[in-house]
Amino acid sequence: MTDQNGTTVKQKEKVLVTGAGGFIGSHLVECLLEKGYEVACLIKPDEDIKWIKDLDVTFCYGDITGKKALYDCVKGVSYIYHLAARLGGTDKVSYLYQVNYEGTKNLVEVSIKSGLKLKRFLFVSSIAVVGDTGDSGYFNEENPPNPQSVYGKSKLMAENYLREIGENFPNTIVRLPLIYGPRNFHDMYTLFKFVKKRIQPLLGNITSSVGFVKDIARGMILAAENPKAKGQTYFLGEDRAYSSRELAKHAADALGKKTLKIRFPSFLLYTMAFFAEAFAALTKTRPLVLKRSLDAYLNSNWRFSMKKAKEELNFEAEYPLPEGLKMSAEWYKENGFL
Repeated sequence: MTDQNGTTVKQKEKVLVTGAGGFIGSHLVECLLEKGYEVACLIKPDEDIKWIKDLDVTFCYGDITGKKALYDCVKGVSYIYHLAARLGGTDKVSYLYQVNYEGTKNLVEVSIKSGLKLKRFLFVSSIAVVGDTGDSGYFNEENPPNPQSVYGKSKLMAENYLREIGENFPNTIVRLPLIYGPRNFHDMYTLFKFVKKRIQPLLGNITSSVGFVKDIARGMILAAENPKAKGQTYFLGEDRAYSSRELAKHAADALGKKTLKIRFPSFLLYTMAFFAEAFAALTKTRPLVLKRSLDAYLNSNWRFSMKKAKEELNFEAEYPLPEGLKMSAEWYKENGFL
């Protein structure tokens, strides 16, 4: 390929990102563009793409629950980053499996039938696949899966499907913990909303691994580009876990607020989640609080070692929680969300 002066120009490698319009996906798209990739985004016809609509990307409209539109989307692709998924909440259980498991199968089968010479299919999974780590310290990739939610079970089915394909399809799995950062309107954002009202909520007794979204996007690319990562599974995130009290304290520090510590009993939290999900179902929006999240995280530990990613991918979180939360708080305030 040559330019108008006759100089040879290396053609950009093309990647396809599913779930590109979402919180993590939009940051990944930006990171891929910065690295010089040509990016195609698989978008549902009714999907909100405000975070990526002005970027230099190609939009491919379709749905992973059906194969027909996917054939055009995968043309000429060297990498696929598969982030599209449903978390649960008001979704029917059957739809959760249809998207998270069957949707992954559809994308893989279309890629194979299209004769793609893929360098990597990066599947974005979750710590929900492994389940609560209890009081036994930090889990690594060798700990057996024990999903405790429908979401975790659907992700495990997709993981097992990819492992069964094995050498016939170059894939890598990354499991994500609690991810926070600009454009996220759940989890840590909910905590920020409390802190703004000078309330430091004490929610159960949890310890959880976390990851700042910019670190996670970079880690995904490292996993996809590294030849040694083919067929491997990695946890990505900051290499330490934080207690619920630490999360609340750092959120308060990020907003510069003095707060009053208030313990929220479980029954009150579940009542809030019930009404939040009911309201979301009526307004066709995402609930601010999910019963699924409460089931998964109250009085639980979700501690995972990032040693494998550090040693094999040279992955290191650049933004520890205090710094990442300050950046997040600034973004929320600058954009009128706090």
